[in-house]
Amino acid sequence: MVYVDTGGYNTARVDLACEVARHFEARLIGVSASAAQPRVVLPEKGPATISLDMSPYLDYAEADLRCAKDLFHRVAQAHECRLEWRSSIDNPNDFVASEGRAADIILAGRMGNDVSPHHAIDPAKLIVYAGRPVLVVPASVKTSLLGSHAVIAWKDCREARRAVLDALPLLSKSKNVSVINIVEGDQRLTALQQTSDVECFLAHHGIISRSVIIEDDGRSISRQITDFAKAHQTGLIVMGARIHARLHDWTIGGETHDMLKKCPICLLLSN
Repeated sequence: MVYVDTGGYNTARVDLACEVARHFEARLIGVSASAAQPRVVLPEKGPATISLDMSPYLDYAEADLRCAKDLFHRVAQAHECRLEWRSSIDNPNDFVASEGRAADIILAGRMGNDVSPHHAIDPAKLIVYAGRPVLVVPASVKTSLLGSHAVIAWKDCREARRAVLDALPLLSKSKNVSVINIVEGDQRLTALQQTSDVECFLAHHGIISRSVIIEDDGRSISRQITDFAKAHQTGLIVMGARIHARLHDWTIGGETHDMLKKCPICLLLSN
């Protein structure tokens, strides 16, 4: 499943989704949603009011969805894969999280300033509520995630274990896999034991990998992960997303926030 909006960074995302779908002989579901939101009127004097006439906003939302559908089919027609389209006048995060039941994986872009907030999706919320791994695709994909080097950013937590399991199909198509763990010097032995277990787990699934223990140099963890990935021409980074739902609210960990905001490489996240 790939989310399509009206921003300028859809082509690389849809192209990649088509490539993955074709490679795994899967159908590709294009999905989009746009919320019809009333306009708040701010008069020169007196209290603010909300327009009760929703017709113009329904028209705007429908136009968003037509544009997204046309874009999806225009880009996808160059690929040989089975296509399906789903859309709704609805909150994008809610709609895609619900439709995620039909997908193995959801491709989404980062939140950008070029997309209307009523049509944009927040990948962090999607990770929490969709119950599916989310592949966050940068504006341009310089290295394909299929047949290239993959990096597992390991941290011994539930989310990382879930991410590795969810990423198995993609990791099985990688040229090589590195399991990296960034730790303080006195944690090196423990870290190596953990990543060795991950290596064995992957080997049982036919995936050969290597452990790389990196001593923390004091920079942000996200920067160290990204620098390692760039140096090894990586097409995919896999990591657990430290995002926790609490009632109707959610919190996001600092490393996850930084990677979602800045990572220039395709990023598979699970929670």
